[in-house]
Amino acid sequence: MSRRRVGSRSSATATVLNGSGAVTPETALRFGRLVKGEPALYVRMQARCNPWLAEQRLKDQLDRIEPAV
Repeated sequence: MSRRRVGSRSSATATVLNGSGAVTPETALRFGRLVKGEPALYVRMQARCNPWLAEQRLKDQLDRIEPAV
């Protein structure tokens, strides 16, 4: 996918495509336009991924927190 077709900087597109960056609403709009899809799909996919990524980063800290109830 060329950066011209998506209309963004190559670095921004590359970070999303290689999994090191998040899909922003702006990126979702561009991807949706590119594939004639629904931008909200990309936003929902990112929203589902965010808690999982945070859990992976915080796993050790979360394991030390004892539930209050």
